[in-house]
Amino acid sequence: MLPAYVSDGLNRGAIVVPDAVARVVLGPVRLTDRSITRRLAPIAGASAVVEDNVAVFQLNGLTVRNLQLRSAALRHFFTQGSGPPCRLAFAMYRLPAESPVVWLAPDGRVVNHFLLHFYVYVGTHDPAPGTVGLPPGCGASG
Repeated sequence: MLPAYVSDGLNRGAIVVPDAVARVVLGPVRLTDRSITRRLAPIAGASAVVEDNVAVFQLNGLTVRNLQLRSAALRHFFTQGSGPPCRLAFAMYRLPAESPVVWLAPDGRVVNHFLLHFYVYVGTHDPAPGTVGLPPGCGASG
C-alpha cells in the first residue's frame, strides 16, 4: 500500500492486489503509538473497487484535532515542513497506523484478510511550538 497526504485531513492511497480481487475494504484505522493521541476510538476506514489490480482509496478526517494528537509527542513524527527555517508555516507528521483489510472476489467471497500496518500523514498550518525539530541555530523558542 502507498498512502499520500493530499490536503487538510485527507489521505489517498493505492493498494496493489492480485488477480481475482474486485474490491478492497479497509476497516477502522487505529494509530498504533498511543503516546501521540488521546483518541481511543479508531477512525473510519474505506472501501475501493479494483481496476487493473489497483484499488485507490481515500481516508478522511485525519487532522490534529480529529485525532486528538498530543503536541508534545509529535516532534518524533515530524517528516517535513515549509516556511522560514526557524518558523515553519506548515508541518507534516508521519504516524504509524493499522487497519484490518479484506480482499473480495467479484462474487463477494473473501479472497484474503489481514492486519495492515502503514503510515497516515497529518498536516497542520502554524505547528505548535515543540512539535517540529528545528535546526540548532534557531534557539529554544524557534
